[in-house]
Amino acid sequence: MLLDSSGSMTVPAEKWRLARLLAGDIVAHASASSQLALVTFSGEIRGIEGFSVGRSALLDKIRKIDDPQQQGGPTGIADAIAKALDLLSPAQPGESIYLITDGYDNHSKHKPRQLRDALTTSGTRLFAFLLMDPMAGGNGPDAQDFRTLANESGGALAKFGVQSLVIGTAQWHLQPRTRAAISLGAEVLYRQMENTYRLELELPSVLNKAQKWKLDVVDTQGSKHKDIDVIYPHELFPCTVQAAQH
Repeated sequence: MLLDSSGSMTVPAEKWRLARLLAGDIVAHASASSQLALVTFSGEIRGIEGFSVGRSALLDKIRKIDDPQQQGGPTGIADAIAKALDLLSPAQPGESIYLITDGYDNHSKHKPRQLRDALTTSGTRLFAFLLMDPMAGGNGPDAQDFRTLANESGGALAKFGVQSLVIGTAQWHLQPRTRAAISLGAEVLYRQMENTYRLELELPSVLNKAQKWKLDVVDTQGSKHKDIDVIYPHELFPCTVQAAQH
């Protein structure tokens, strides 16, 4: 899990409180078989709680990141995703990165294309909960880049948006109905993270370079099921063939 603790996430304090609630929610609701790690970041990596850390310790860590004045700084979302890929290496099929952010990146060295290739070749999916905030630039091209990255990796994105440009905190005070909707969006992401299918493909020819492809679910007559949405990596990469041992 990647938790953005940059300046745009920590003002107002209510927005930062929601980000921490989302982080704690997945720790509390992930299946017992899931292994979790936490990376907090701004323009640089602020802290790492590895996979060996227990659930209670992770929840305690999230609770203690309670002072937005001690966070802040620029935002390096793409670099944080690259760090998460390092932590997962060698990744197992179906592994996921869960990103909580407002989608505004102003500090990364890594580019979306680099991350797309790295996610696809490792079989890692990107999921994100986007706290859209026009004051933070979270509705701009950076946010769209991360929406596309999640979709093309076989992951998904949920979002909660504040549309008002009025500076203040009132729009982040959530009513019970809004909290319930946010919890439902997060729960859908959790189910998608934990439930995956592995497909074996027979190709008409050997791939020499990355290639786009399309996957549909069809009935026995070959007609597409319009009521089923398939989330899958949108590119196929050449397989790595290991030399035979003699």
